[in-house]
Amino acid sequence: MIMFKVKLDKSLLQRIEEVGFEKHTKTEKKTISQVKSGKNFIATVPSGSGKTTSIVLSTIQLLKRSFEDVPRALI
Repeated sequence: MIMFKVKLDKSLLQRIEEVGFEKHTKTEKKTISQVKSGKNFIATVPSGSGKTTSIVLSTIQLLKRSFEDVPRALI
């Protein structure tokens, strides 16, 4: 059972569970909230702490909500 306590789309949470994620890291929890709210952030944490996962999940969440035909993400 997945233990993500951040608000993400239900279908996105299902996919996360399918690939084997069970719970988020502290970095993921803080970063996902920041990215979803449109805020910039700088993270200096060790490799494997969830930086990339946080950014990708947040960006996918934002892209799912956006229907404009313009660039919507820059990574």
